Amino acid sequence: MVNNIFSQNKSGVLGNVLYLTNVTYVDSKREVLAEFSNKFDKKVERYKFFPFILLPKSIDGEKLKELLLSFSFKFFSLQEKENYFSLQSTSFVELKKIVSVLSKCFGKLPLVLEPERQFLIEKNWSYFDSFLYFENSLIKVDSFSKDVSFSVLPEIPFVEAMKINQEEATFFVNQAVLSNILKIPINLVPKNKQDQEEIFLENIFFKNAEFVSWEKENFVKTKNFTPFGYFDNFSSIDFSPVWVELFSKKFFNIGPETKNCSCCKPFTLEDKNLLPSSLIEVKFIESDFFFESSSPNFAQEFHFNHKDKLEREQKKKEFFLKHYPVGPFSSGQVEKVPLLDAKKLLEEGVVELGSNHLVDWFCLNKESFFSKELSSFSEKLKGFEEFSKNNQQSLFVSSFEFFFAEFFIKNFSELVAEIPFQLMNKGSKFHSVSLAKTIISIQESTLFKFKEFSEKEGYRVLHTNNRGAYVKGFSSLTLAKKFSSSLALPIPKIRSFAKNSKLT
Repeated sequence: MVNNIFSQNKSGVLGNVLYLTNVTYVDSKREVLAEFSNKFDKKVERYKFFPFILLPKSIDGEKLKELLLSFSFKFFSLQEKENYFSLQSTSFVELKKIVSVLSKCFGKLPLVLEPERQFLIEKNWSYFDSFLYFENSLIKVDSFSKDVSFSVLPEIPFVEAMKINQEEATFFVNQAVLSNILKIPINLVPKNKQDQEEIFLENIFFKNAEFVSWEKENFVKTKNFTPFGYFDNFSSIDFSPVWVELFSKKFFNIGPETKNCSCCKPFTLEDKNLLPSSLIEVKFIESDFFFESSSPNFAQEFHFNHKDKLEREQKKKEFFLKHYPVGPFSSGQVEKVPLLDAKKLLEEGVVELGSNHLVDWFCLNKESFFSKELSSFSEKLKGFEEFSKNNQQSLFVSSFEFFFAEFFIKNFSELVAEIPFQLMNKGSKFHSVSLAKTIISIQESTLFKFKEFSEKEGYRVLHTNNRGAYVKGFSSLTLAKKFSSSLALPIPKIRSFAKNSKLT
């Protein structure tokens, strides 16, 4: 990519820019035809291309070649790159057969995408990206002004389309944005948000040579619900954008390749890379002891799998608890409990630390591919935000370019924020029990700390779920900022505030 070598006008528009409007793979010729166009011109470039998959460097390359040859695959090549292997085939049909064999051998599925999307990911291009000719070659350039109405609405100028039917006109802008983000043709953009998220994750996993796991173990997960009744001065605080930020190396460095690494296993409860999904063995000192867990999922799983259910049900009713208490324990009894519970019980002096723990941790050395992607996402989003801000006070706000920027910010932010929820979604091919447990434990421990902090500040937390919290009290924005500052976390958003309202 070439930056800052082409002049732009005040609205950020490059002169003589061409946009990538179509990509077609021709299997018989083993090439990709890429169409670049604007209102006045159209050019088609040919690129030699062999369909490929990316495989992690942990695989033995020589043994992989031997394996494929033993299955009579001949027309392939294996290239070793810095961070992965690239396995190319002379035909897409052959590549899919290779993937089928590898999935059976590895017990995991290497991702194979349609050739056009492979090509775009390899080039770091997408539909409606901006290009200029430089020294007789097309060069991708950073331009956040996307005047592609000629391709999206070719029959009528965008301004006229807005006058006739604003909803329909902006719908096509939104589709163009999703085409750009997801690297798929505009006519193939799915309507369903979860399907869009699945494609978004496909691109991330493919680019980083990550397998799709077939791990489908079931585990108990508490159901989310919304409180109901009349409340005054309450706020809905949205933690959704916070969770994905916690994937970064600055926080929990979450990723399938960075969890429980071989180089950074923790030794004490105070080690900074210990994950809250860790189960710590403790020995109880008191008899007939119950405690309220920081993890609703652990509390529910404990209730389902242990005796004395009637006692827990009675305690729950007696003390008006939202979740089952954990217990009863007798003096000397040993049990594994979540990390945050263990720390609190040790601090209260009601347990002694055992030695047989089930710990989870994150790598302190290698940055997860999720963390790397988040950094690049942030830079891309920043460009559109600056473009939008610079043009909000001008007549440019009614243009296709302005709407494109606005919809890009909205869609891109939502897709990024939904990553943790899609990884926890059992219907997704990217669902991983291991990662789901880690994400849930981070959500639960963070919200438990938020509840404790809020109560100390004089607020009442009516309810929490994996999306956020309902809080009673004034100045909830101040509360959110103070909590985030106390733990050096990203600031959650205030979704809504009401002086008096009924929740149903």
